[in-house]
Amino acid sequence: MGKEYRTTPEPPEEPTERSFTDADESVTAVRRGAWVATSSLFGLAFLVVALMQVTRLVATSSPYDGFGLVDGFVIGVVVLAFIAGLVIGRRELAAG
Repeated sequence: MGKEYRTTPEPPEEPTERSFTDADESVTAVRRGAWVATSSLFGLAFLVVALMQVTRLVATSSPYDGFGLVDGFVIGVVVLAFIAGLVIGRRELAAG
């Protein structure tokens, strides 16, 4: 008479151990990827600030205006942040 169509849905698949493992690995990969992206953005920002400060330090805009306290503070903060980023990154790498 015609084609008979199925009206009941497929039974749902039962989750397996492998599917749970795949889901956990996917979540871990996304978290690590987000961490790498965030770290890269901050690293690039620190690099830009450091290069701007070094450029100001080497070629001052005025021959009478030398290295000031604020310049030293900013460069020190950039260096400390860079070192902290390296230490945290190595800890994360060793732990994971």
